[in-house]
Amino acid sequence: MTGFRTWAAGLFVGLLMAGCGGGGGGGGSSTPQPVASVGQSSVTLSAPDTGTAPSTAVSLSATDVPQAGLYVLSYGSKGYVTTGFDGSNVVITGVNPASLPVGTYQDDVKVEVCYDDHCARQVRNSPLTIAVIYTVTKGDPATAMPSLTALAPSSVVAGSPGFAMTVSGSNFAPTSTVYWNGLARATTYVSPSTLQVQVNASDVGSIQTAWVAVSNASTSGGTSGSLQFQVTAVVPTVASVLPASVARGGSAFMLTVNGTGFDTSAQVSWNGSARATTYVSPTKLVAQITAGDIAGAGRFPVTVANVYGGAVNSNAMSVAVSDMPLSLVALAPSFVTAGGPGYVQTLVGTGFSASSTVQWNGAPRSTTFVSTTQLQAAVSAADIAAIGTASLSVADGGASPATSGALTLTIGKPSGDAVAYQINPQHNGAVTFANVVGPTAFPLSSTWTAHLDGTPGYALAAGGRVFVTVASSNGGGSELVALSAATGAVVWGPIALSGSAFATYDGGKVIVLSASIGSAGTLTAYDAGTGSPLWTTALATQYMFQAAPTALNGIVYVGGSGSGGTLYAVDDHTGALLWTAGVMNGDWSSPSVSADGVYVSYPCQTYDFSPTTGALLWNNSTGCEGGGGATGTLANGVYYSPNTPAGFSGMSFDAESGALRASYAADWPPAIGATTGYFIQGGALKAIANATSVIQWTFAGDGALAGPPILVNNYVFAASTAGRLYAVDATSGAMLWQTDMGGNVFGSSYLAVSGLSAGNGLLFVPGTGTLTAYTLSNNP
Repeated sequence: MTGFRTWAAGLFVGLLMAGCGGGGGGGGSSTPQPVASVGQSSVTLSAPDTGTAPSTAVSLSATDVPQAGLYVLSYGSKGYVTTGFDGSNVVITGVNPASLPVGTYQDDVKVEVCYDDHCARQVRNSPLTIAVIYTVTKGDPATAMPSLTALAPSSVVAGSPGFAMTVSGSNFAPTSTVYWNGLARATTYVSPSTLQVQVNASDVGSIQTAWVAVSNASTSGGTSGSLQFQVTAVVPTVASVLPASVARGGSAFMLTVNGTGFDTSAQVSWNGSARATTYVSPTKLVAQITAGDIAGAGRFPVTVANVYGGAVNSNAMSVAVSDMPLSLVALAPSFVTAGGPGYVQTLVGTGFSASSTVQWNGAPRSTTFVSTTQLQAAVSAADIAAIGTASLSVADGGASPATSGALTLTIGKPSGDAVAYQINPQHNGAVTFANVVGPTAFPLSSTWTAHLDGTPGYALAAGGRVFVTVASSNGGGSELVALSAATGAVVWGPIALSGSAFATYDGGKVIVLSASIGSAGTLTAYDAGTGSPLWTTALATQYMFQAAPTALNGIVYVGGSGSGGTLYAVDDHTGALLWTAGVMNGDWSSPSVSADGVYVSYPCQTYDFSPTTGALLWNNSTGCEGGGGATGTLANGVYYSPNTPAGFSGMSFDAESGALRASYAADWPPAIGATTGYFIQGGALKAIANATSVIQWTFAGDGALAGPPILVNNYVFAASTAGRLYAVDATSGAMLWQTDMGGNVFGSSYLAVSGLSAGNGLLFVPGTGTLTAYTLSNNP
């Protein structure tokens, strides 16, 4: 409550902000009881998209007001309007019309009149509803007052060359002109919110504060306020160098320099001599250090100077060059799944050289020297074909032959859990249980059905629990709930979340991405057994997060967009941000993750990054550009990338090299087995041979199959928009079982956020406010 107001009738009211509690009627046993009413049940608002937010007032009155007064809560249910109360009127104001596309919007304002400031008890006839029609029309920006919100860049170092600056704001027109310190500059119209202007080298030749404005004066539109542009002289600072120590006599390597104040002209010097430098960001540079630089032992200073800023050297940080012992300290990954494809193993240690060789159970493997602290080895599918362990060490046959200590790699049993969208971190929609009920014994009825508070997301299952995010049925955010895999009963939760929410599972933790469009994403880890929060991390720089996270081997990966695109890697033990990588227009793609790659797909773009460092391993670009994206599928050493402008069709690539294999068609993410892939195409399920792309069989069902299919042992499960659920023999395509679920079971029509899932021996089918489980295996 923000304060009291008084009606002429003597009614005391307080304005409560939207989101306060409500509900319940009655007002005690006194008679007569208060009755509230509004002067009109509907209003209309309109404004051009270049105008200001429109507003109107609706009178609110009440009879038989008690001496203690009443309280009023008013709020718009859909977010197109905001509300207030001035003591006798509900004031309804549309949101900024520039924030909405041109069109007509409907909202409902709820007005609750209550005996108490928590609105636990409402008067008779409360709540009241006022219907709002809000129309945003197209205004003419050329005759409007322009406004400025941002300059990019907003500062440069004195002496920089001329450059193109992006000016952001509103009410820009093709006739708009950008002024630099009152002087017109060559301006390019991009959109009503974006201009580009050419800033001359003479404009930034000296240290100063310049003022930038936009004018529509030529079309009688006026001139905006000004934003400052700083022309500065920055002395860079070096905070750290990586590596900080290397072995004497090693090979050339890339030195990472972290600090502040770096610009695009920044130059790294080694022991006073300039080295080839790559600008990464204002806080990061990479420099090429030669083998000759580390031929002798000692401590060598590293400095940075901005050439355009007067070439003033930063402070110095030293790199120690010494005879370092050969040691092995870490493996990445340290766990792989038996029966998986070959991959690249990373080994971290000290004293590595070009003559170092990785030993696998005492036998050499093809080795790539990355640096004196990192090696990579090619591991074949045969090496990890069976469950067990492998002993890894490093042998160096240089001038002083040596062998490091050994570390153990675990080769584990393939999981029967559902831990990510499309069952696993690879999103291949396939799981193998120890046994599955035979084709004549498929369940004719569900094991259990859980009734939820809204639309369920993708069901995860691990450790005897089922974890599901739920989108509120009234549009008020989401929640996370844990169910018993045996009974469907609630074990813990629901936990309220803001915005939309998607989940993944790793190592006893449920990790949830929650976000509202326009704000940073939030990644939170919960203890899978108790629901207790473990850590929370904000994902800054982007403001659209619309695909599920994926976790594997202690790291969770998330894609976000808004300003370009960013792939985030977060330590799922601590919540610490490990690395980020830039991608083009990244959104709607849940990362597919293996032991040695993180794969994401966006229109015309496919990327593979190193899981531990974020280094780009390969990228395929078809030369076009677009927004959105879709979740890819990783199976049998092949990545199926839905890199078309819309939908899930695309191209398949060799997962290790990025070599193009073939194109494919899919309406939804496929399920991929060892020899055959299962694709929904045109409302039918098709089995397509992985090696030849030849169709093996087609199952039509009711002709409306949709959503991602899943493969459990030798059975394919698929659903239709009419609510039919089918089990099909994966080899022959023969239908083995079907049932009517009574409604759509696969989520939205384009962005796959839900669908069939299988884990812990159960098949999970989402519905309208329900999650239904069928038992497929009593010994998964």
